[in-house]
Amino acid sequence: MPQPDSIPSRSDAAPRNVFAAFQVRRQKVLSLENDATIKPENEFGRDVTMKLLALVMLAAVSLTALQPLQAQVTDSTTVVVQEQAPSQPAHSRIYYGGELGFNFFGDVFRLSIKPLAAYKITDKLSLGAKVGYEYVKDKRFDPDRTYNNYGASLFTRYRFIPQIYGHVEFAEFNYDYPTGREWVPFLLVGGGLAQRVGGNAWVFVEVLFDVLQSSKSPYEEWEPWVTVGVGVGF
Repeated sequence: MPQPDSIPSRSDAAPRNVFAAFQVRRQKVLSLENDATIKPENEFGRDVTMKLLALVMLAAVSLTALQPLQAQVTDSTTVVVQEQAPSQPAHSRIYYGGELGFNFFGDVFRLSIKPLAAYKITDKLSLGAKVGYEYVKDKRFDPDRTYNNYGASLFTRYRFIPQIYGHVEFAEFNYDYPTGREWVPFLLVGGGLAQRVGGNAWVFVEVLFDVLQSSKSPYEEWEPWVTVGVGVGF
């Protein structure tokens, strides 16, 4: 029985199988090479992205950390400026002067001399003290009676404006009565007008009223105390 011519022999089939296997292996190699080439590109892009994210996070953390430091520097600078501001010397807050007081209303005439010194707690508020002597002539008696009295007082002044001030004063004077000497308290409330007359010198006029109204007082009820004075640094 004759063999067909179309059937290849074993020797012809072997080279074909080897060539096919070689082609398959070559395609696998090429595929691996392509994968190896693409993979580094993907990894490089991923690394760049991660580095950018890290830089952004680092910048945000740095800005957050610098904000308290900047506030501390600002506060510290402010404190330094305040510390370097020149302070007013204590002696420049002291003013002194004297008062010439008189009272000629009614039947009692009073003339007093009182040196004073005070300290400015603020530019408007001051606290001071006085010592004084006064001469009193009382016409309610026949004959008239005269007295030589002395005492001291503490006062406070508040300047509403440079020319106008309020005044509160507690004083206690020793009076020479026919029955003997007695201490008489006064709480004087009122105000005054002040005017600069040159340099650091002032003149002032004040009107005060005694609100205690002690029974030992030699003055009539609600009789005003009028005082004219001068001051340096007032």
